[in-house]
Amino acid sequence: MNNDAIIMNILFGYKLKQVIKYYHDEKPVLECGCGTGKTTMFLSCFGTKTYAMDLEKEMVESAKKRFKKYKCKCKVIQGDINNIPFKDKFFSVTHSSGVLEHYSDSEIVNMINE
Repeated sequence: MNNDAIIMNILFGYKLKQVIKYYHDEKPVLECGCGTGKTTMFLSCFGTKTYAMDLEKEMVESAKKRFKKYKCKCKVIQGDINNIPFKDKFFSVTHSSGVLEHYSDSEIVNMINE
């Protein structure tokens, strides 16, 4: 494994640890912009109730296939980060990785408030 791969694995582990730190058993975790569902899959391995959401239908289907293959109990929906289709405070943690940098600062503030 090269140094870049080692650093990426360390950062990925740190990210998971931070999400789990704020998780509460009674409320699930939502990953916005889940892509193929890799992060959501790992979170479910820690026993978290997990939901995955992506805007793109192809990513939702890819995540569903991953979860089925690895027998993960994750719910996957197609949805927009600007209009999350759940009631307020439904999730204990909402997170995304590699998504927010595609938006302006004002759009990010609106997403966080959503």
